[in-house]
Amino acid sequence: MITVFHSDKLTRQSFFQDLINYLDQHDHVILRDIKKAFPNITGIDKAIESYVQAGYIRRENKRYGINLPIVTSDQQLVLDTMLFVDTCSVKYEDFLAVTFETQLANQTNQVIIKEKTNITRNQLTLANYFYRLKRGEKP
Repeated sequence: MITVFHSDKLTRQSFFQDLINYLDQHDHVILRDIKKAFPNITGIDKAIESYVQAGYIRRENKRYGINLPIVTSDQQLVLDTMLFVDTCSVKYEDFLAVTFETQLANQTNQVIIKEKTNITRNQLTLANYFYRLKRGEKP
């Protein structure tokens, strides 16, 4: 299964997550197969076209596949950038264990709060709270 960290508006859609996991399990799928797999989704053509235009899905000879830059190394991990990670990878647990130092500055009295977080940004820290507020997510 492929997980998206720090997703944008397009990759945050639930259909996108379902589609990339479907395409991860099936190679060279035609549109008819996708429509059969997701019968309850309206506007599949438009959604897939937007994913193709963004470069997340590739279309060659009327067949669809994943075109995601999947992270394979610790050196590719950068906090707050969109990352695609395969949860079945042997390195997945290593990716979750990597910690980053965040800094939160206060302009009133020049205080800098330094905290540690991981790639998921699920820990209860001030920096993660303001990060989620800025992205419009529920803190």
